[in-house]
Amino acid sequence: MKHRDSTTTRRHAAGDERGTTLVFTLLVLFTLLSLTVASLLATTSDLKISSNYQTGTQALLTAQSGILHAHELVNERGVFSNFQSEFVSIWGSIFTSSPVTVQGYPLLNYTVTATADPVDPASYMLLTASGVAPNESQRTIQARVAMNGVFSPGAIYLPGDTVTPNFNGNRFLVDGNNTNLDGSDNSSKPDVPGVTAHTQAAADAVVDALNSEQADNVIGLGGEPSVEMSNGFTTDTLANQVIPQILSAPGVVTDPNLNGHDTFGTLANPQITHFTGDVTVNGTIDGVGILIVDGGLTISGDSTFTGLIIVQGTTQIGGNADTTTVQGNTTILGSIWTTDLRLTVGGSASVSYSSQALEVVNAMFNNTLLPQRVKIASWKDFTYN
Repeated sequence: MKHRDSTTTRRHAAGDERGTTLVFTLLVLFTLLSLTVASLLATTSDLKISSNYQTGTQALLTAQSGILHAHELVNERGVFSNFQSEFVSIWGSIFTSSPVTVQGYPLLNYTVTATADPVDPASYMLLTASGVAPNESQRTIQARVAMNGVFSPGAIYLPGDTVTPNFNGNRFLVDGNNTNLDGSDNSSKPDVPGVTAHTQAAADAVVDALNSEQADNVIGLGGEPSVEMSNGFTTDTLANQVIPQILSAPGVVTDPNLNGHDTFGTLANPQITHFTGDVTVNGTIDGVGILIVDGGLTISGDSTFTGLIIVQGTTQIGGNADTTTVQGNTTILGSIWTTDLRLTVGGSASVSYSSQALEVVNAMFNNTLLPQRVKIASWKDFTYN
């Protein structure tokens, strides 16, 4: 009987040990399972955090792209004196209200709005860009832009919708590389295209008018030939805003007699010269300032002009009237804005862009009358998902 009780006791002890082992094993398995689940949850959370960070960064960079895009368009057009009237009030015609997709990245897009600066709506403007990326990520950036110095859209700018250009010979030069008054390179200020036009059709007409030997005579931003469309000011702005303001300045010289060797202003005393009809300048001229011609302009001979030339004649197809013609050994440093449909550049004439020359012109006025580039004065990042 004692032997049986001892056996039973040993059996009960062995059963207890197996039960304890089973419980311990289950506890270990449960712990391992908990650790595995926790690890998976942590990994999933890390992946989600990493994904959110990545898409958030994409949204931020997309918003920055929107600001840069809008900034470029504003700089193409230029601001004369008032952001409120020249950009904010007509922003819908300058920048699309629909989301703009980043090229090559169909899931990234941005929108940009322009609003008046609450402190100084004439001198400053607010550009707000919202960038969108996957995972409903969104970032918003606001930039405050300010005026930053006069410029021209090109060495030659054609604000009309169409042009009929004519390039003669192979010795002329239209140069959009920014040049100082002494002829040296102005690396501190941006270059512009050699020729810019308000419409793509007009820009294409300029390119088509250049033969293969003449293409490298038009240089500047964008390669050779340096011809581009520019979202610049229109003929209406030029005729109804810019020219009247220039001509309202004191000291305008109207229809001066041409004697074959004429001076239209100097660096020490720039001059606004206004011809009310067609004008042909033969012989030698020297000038600094602004030359405005209501009709057509022909300059030939050994002539030098520093500043801005504006020609606003109407078109007469097949004739020389209302046509801008620059030929001979003429050197123009600054810019030409011509609104007619025919532009003839020939001989050994050169038209070189110079923001320094335009600054000389602009200094003639109490208020800035020429278009200005803009710069980003401050930048604010609104971060949210």
